[in-house]
Amino acid sequence: MQAFSFNEEMPVFGFGLGILSNVGTMLLSGNIVKGISEGEWSRGIYELGIILGVALILIRLSFSLKMFLKAYVKLGEGDIMPWLLLSFFLLNIPQGNWSQPTSLGFTVIIGGLLLGSYNKVEEEE
Repeated sequence: MQAFSFNEEMPVFGFGLGILSNVGTMLLSGNIVKGISEGEWSRGIYELGIILGVALILIRLSFSLKMFLKAYVKLGEGDIMPWLLLSFFLLNIPQGNWSQPTSLGFTVIIGGLLLGSYNKVEEEE
């Protein structure tokens, strides 16, 4: 819930993308400021603003819920692969830190693998 504790000085459309990165804080204040926003949700709200930040959170949560439900249906059909990939997917998509390129890359890879695992394999005759 720390993501939703903002001050009165925050603009409606946020401070701008990258403002909470090391380079952004260095350019604005002259030194690297740590601890402003450690979580991904609060970083999104501070950078994008309350409207777009909450929209981003809701998109990430709804996408995660949709993938969970699809994996559950595939599990009922006897296909266990989507269910196994879902565990790592649910760690990264809802609140994983996307500001680090390595984490973002693994998130994209696991998302692609999970989406690919939903495809039905056609049997040859």
